Amino acid sequence: MNPKPAKTVSIVMCTYNGAPYLRRQLDTIINQTCPLLEIIIQDDGSTDTTMDILHEYAGKYPAIRIYQNDERKGHILNFFSAASRAAGEYIAFADQDDIWKPDKIEKLMECIGDNWMAVCFSIPFQDESEIKEEPDLNTLSIPNLTLERQLYVAGAAAGHAMLIHRILLEKIPQKFLQSKERGHDVLAHIVAAAYNKVVFCKNTAVYFRRHPGAFSYIAAESAEKSLSNAIAYVRRTLRLYRESRPFVEERLSSVINILSSLPDEAYAKHDALKLGKAHLHHHRFKTFFYCVKFRNRLFHKPEINPVISFLRGLYFPVSCSDYNRSKCKSYKENH
Repeated sequence: MNPKPAKTVSIVMCTYNGAPYLRRQLDTIINQTCPLLEIIIQDDGSTDTTMDILHEYAGKYPAIRIYQNDERKGHILNFFSAASRAAGEYIAFADQDDIWKPDKIEKLMECIGDNWMAVCFSIPFQDESEIKEEPDLNTLSIPNLTLERQLYVAGAAAGHAMLIHRILLEKIPQKFLQSKERGHDVLAHIVAAAYNKVVFCKNTAVYFRRHPGAFSYIAAESAEKSLSNAIAYVRRTLRLYRESRPFVEERLSSVINILSSLPDEAYAKHDALKLGKAHLHHHRFKTFFYCVKFRNRLFHKPEINPVISFLRGLYFPVSCSDYNRSKCKSYKENH
C-alpha cells in the first residue's frame, strides 16, 4: 500500500513598506515546528527597503518565493492574488509585522480536521517587551465565530490567526475574490461559517502588532461592572447606534449578498439570513425576536443569568454598535 502523501502548507504574506518589522516576522515563520512547502511573499510596491530584505531572505531560504505587483492592488486584492499562487493543500495568511509562536502552524494543522478553517488566539501588542514566550492561553476568551455574530462584528477571526484548506478558496464566489468590499479574512470566515466548517484551536497563538497611530485604533473602554459604567455604556451605544446605522446597514447588505450567493448546502446561512434581512428591512419585532432566539450565537460569550441574557438579546441591535466604533469612524470619514 502506498503511504498517504504528507499534507502541505503554504504561507502567504503580503508586504508594503514593512521594513522595520519584517525580519522579526520572517524569522518566526521560518522557524515554525511544522515543515512548510513554501512561503509566498507578494509586495504591493514598497518604496522602503522591504524588497532588499526579501531578496536577502530568499537567498538564504529556497522555500521563499517573491513577487512584486506592477501596480498597487491594495491589501485585500493583494492577498487573494498571492493566495492564488499557493500550491499547498493548506494556506496560512501572514501579516508583515506580527510575531508567531513557533508551534502556530503545527497546532492549527492538528486542530483543523475535516474543517476548512482553523483559528487560533490573536494577542495584541505594541511593544515587543509585552510578548511572553509562553502566554497563559487559559486566561484568554475563545472568540465567538458563529455566522450570526459575523453579521454585526468583523474580525472575530483575523487573517493572521487562520489556517484554511484550499477548498475554501474554491467555495468563495469568484466575483467576491475580485472585489475590495470585504477583507480576505472576513470573506473566508463568512463562507467557512456558512458551511459550518470553522474550528477554534486554543493551544497556540499569534501576536499581532497594534499601531496606536493607525486610523482604526481606538482605546478600549473600561469593562468594570459598575452602575456608572453601565449608564455610560447605554448612553454611548445609543449615540453610536444612530451614528453607525448607515455603516451597519451597508455591512448587513454586504454579508447578505455573500450568503445569498452560496448554495443551499451552506445550511448554516439560513438563520443568519433571517436575522440580517429582518434588521436590514427595519422589521423591528422580527429583529428583536431573532436576536433573543440566537443570542448565544451573537454574544462574545454566553450569559449565564437567563434574565440578563434575554435583556441583552433584546438590546443587541443597539449594543452591537459598540463593536463598530472604529469602522463607523472610518465610514463617516469616507462618506
